[in-house]
Amino acid sequence: MAVIELLESPAQLEILYPVFALVALTWLVWARLFMVRIPMILTGEVPLSFYVAKSGEPPPERERAPTHHLANLFEMPILFYALVGFLLITGGVDETMMTLAWVYVGARFAHAVVHLSYNDPNHRFIPYLLGCGALLAMWLRYFGFILELTA
Repeated sequence: MAVIELLESPAQLEILYPVFALVALTWLVWARLFMVRIPMILTGEVPLSFYVAKSGEPPPERERAPTHHLANLFEMPILFYALVGFLLITGGVDETMMTLAWVYVGARFAHAVVHLSYNDPNHRFIPYLLGCGALLAMWLRYFGFILELTA
């Protein structure tokens, strides 16, 4: 599907809404990290030198959780972002893909809420697994779509 065809079929572009939501989540987690980290540095609770070489006494958990969560948002979500690009290029967006995309992003938000609040790994695992399952389902569906296109 060419760019002109995409403009004639704006429904394909709706897949970008879950992308925008996931990008917003990434920025929110980034802001949360700095709302926690900067006061810790300014008060001397964590020396600035720790961030130079990441050596010495690690920061408290309230700083480590958003740090790890921000890094996590650049792991599995990369597969989501890549897939959305492929979907747009090939015109593979349909209602099922949209639903799965929103399930994935919703699970990422739920995972973030647990991780950045009371951080119970047992509770965090549930939305993580749900999100990974939705993402895997998206990739398998897309693989089937490509097989049909190339058959």
